[in-house]
Amino acid sequence: MKPIDLGTAIGDNYVITVSHESISFVDELYEECKVIEERMSHPGLILHSLLDHCVDDYAEIVDNIESRVEKMERGIYRHPHIRIAQEIFQLKRTMHQLRRIIAEEKTILSTLSHHDFPYTEQEDKVYFIDIYDHISRVVDSLNIFRESLTCLLELQMSMNRIA
Repeated sequence: MKPIDLGTAIGDNYVITVSHESISFVDELYEECKVIEERMSHPGLILHSLLDHCVDDYAEIVDNIESRVEKMERGIYRHPHIRIAQEIFQLKRTMHQLRRIIAEEKTILSTLSHHDFPYTEQEDKVYFIDIYDHISRVVDSLNIFRESLTCLLELQMSMNRIA
């Protein structure tokens, strides 16, 4: 459960990606661009596809975190003495790292969607705004889950005092 580590450079007629590991959607996009010429009409379209895939992966990570938080909640309600604090702290640490990375990307997307970027066309802005909205929801979800985990720790301590 970690974000994709993908470096990207963009120019007038190119988009270069660099990664330490193979990323399937980059390979798929490359093959798609070879077949569908319109995908390569300008580098902004390729950049949009890359960012869109990354944010979709973040949404998937958030869904996994949500499942884990819900599982922890059920566990605490069923067994108030369950030892779950270490797992909560570990998940909070992971979420903090994710949030830091994703928040940086959100800033970049804000720039792409709200300012003129030389490698995109004016009509592309709406697509980058859509990705920006999506990544904003991801960051908001991470904030909510972080608060939920803190509340879970407090709930468990309260239930242990009562029991």
